[in-house]
Amino acid sequence: MSTYPRMEARVSALERRQTILDARIEEVSEDTKTSIKQLSDDMKASFKQLADYQIQTEHQIDARFNQVNTRLDTLEMLLTQILNRLPEKPQSASEE
Repeated sequence: MSTYPRMEARVSALERRQTILDARIEEVSEDTKTSIKQLSDDMKASFKQLADYQIQTEHQIDARFNQVNTRLDTLEMLLTQILNRLPEKPQSASEE
């Protein structure tokens, strides 16, 4: 009597084991593929969100610069008016 199982039993066990291993590899492969797809989708959404935020920030900066430019134009106009009202040669205190 042999201490090893019969050849058919060993081959059958190896076939079952190989089938289980192949099935597990397929499951892991599908899980990995799904995870990568989700990660890719998350990265795309995050990139879009950052791009939208940057565009919004640029619009806010442009609006603020437009306000500053308007105020500077007003100040420049007022300064020009003030300078136009001043005499060409200022009088000293002794001449008055």
